Amino acid sequence: MPSRQDPTAPTLVTTSNGIPELARYFEDLEFLFEDCLVRTDTAKKRYATRYLDTPTARLWQGLEPTYTAGSFADWKAAIHALYPGTSEDRRYSFRDLHALVDHWYRHGISNLRNLGEFYRQFLAVSSFLVLKQRISAGERDRVFQSAFNAKQWTQIHERLIITDVNHHPEDPWPISSVFTAAQYILYDTAPSILHAFQPSHAEPSTTPTPVTISKPQPFEIPYAHAPDAPPSPKSSINDTKPVTLENKAIFNVFQQILTRLEQIRPQDHQRTGSTNAIAATLATAQRVSQPPSM
Repeated sequence: MPSRQDPTAPTLVTTSNGIPELARYFEDLEFLFEDCLVRTDTAKKRYATRYLDTPTARLWQGLEPTYTAGSFADWKAAIHALYPGTSEDRRYSFRDLHALVDHWYRHGISNLRNLGEFYRQFLAVSSFLVLKQRISAGERDRVFQSAFNAKQWTQIHERLIITDVNHHPEDPWPISSVFTAAQYILYDTAPSILHAFQPSHAEPSTTPTPVTISKPQPFEIPYAHAPDAPPSPKSSINDTKPVTLENKAIFNVFQQILTRLEQIRPQDHQRTGSTNAIAATLATAQRVSQPPSM
């Protein structure tokens, strides 16, 4: 048998209303007794109190004469007498069944999940009562259908008539048939499985991407040699460069052009000879601007 601190050791669990789950605790003990070959009633009683807290263990050990001289079954019955309502023979009552049906009628069975939860709870209680012959199968079937409201039962009944046209009106509908018909009318409430599939990539954004328009750059003409920088506007008299021979030659060219233009009379502009005069002037400027040969 496991020790008190062993994870496989049985534990007496207390419910929210303060009632210990004696049936589950003794079921775990019986399993260990079979597995560990514990046969005598004295050893079973000793192990049954080994896994309890000290006050509860002393209380159970004080149940005389069943603890020292009685059988293990008699000792269990004495323990159940200490906790009213924990007897396995009275696990559920007819009142529990009606309370369950009333709860779901008030809260409503609005979807398949509610229907399945109610169906499982109803079977747990009603099957026990039928097994103990506290209620009949027909009474169980009538109680089951009373959990649905008037509108739902009308829809369920119409579905039942379609599926079983030979059913006698005075006979109760089996809970399996009512459960199947209720699933049919609540089919649209089933949760979709599409939410389980998450997209593997991010959804495209609907926000438009802002467009940035850059300021156009001025067009630049590539030069084989960069031109000289323009003169500074803050030049003074001292910054004046001396007159070179090249500058003087250019000055003389312009002087000759002005002189030649003064010799052209206004009426010469109407004749072709004026064109020859201008061409001769430009040829003179080109010849003068060329550097002298070495």
